[in-house]
Amino acid sequence: MMLAQRHMEATTARSGGSSLASLSDLRPDTVSPHDQDALEALFDTWTFQDQLSTLIRGAVQSRRLAEQHLCAARSLVEAARSAEPAEYRDHLASVRAARRRAHECSAYARQCENRANTIAMASGFHPGPAR
Repeated sequence: MMLAQRHMEATTARSGGSSLASLSDLRPDTVSPHDQDALEALFDTWTFQDQLSTLIRGAVQSRRLAEQHLCAARSLVEAARSAEPAEYRDHLASVRAARRRAHECSAYARQCENRANTIAMASGFHPGPAR
């Protein structure tokens, strides 16, 4: 187990379990953005309304997940600053991995939002004025 992950678990235990238990717990509920064939097959049989609600939900979940990854990365940066020089590289590797996962989640959320906008426009949905 990487040192940064142990630090996260120790921090979680001290804070009463309010933050993430480990970085491995961060898994999206949606289809992987890397599995384009599964996405296409999934949407081929659905109506516009089904696709739109699923895409919006996927975007929201992916944004939340990206924020969790960024929060974990910030915690890992703090841990790296107080780490021994020998442990510093492990912490930085964990920070890079958390930021990469956050970027992937944000990219997937943007993809979901773009598809949702396309479906909404194709189905004739036009939003009213913003309040």
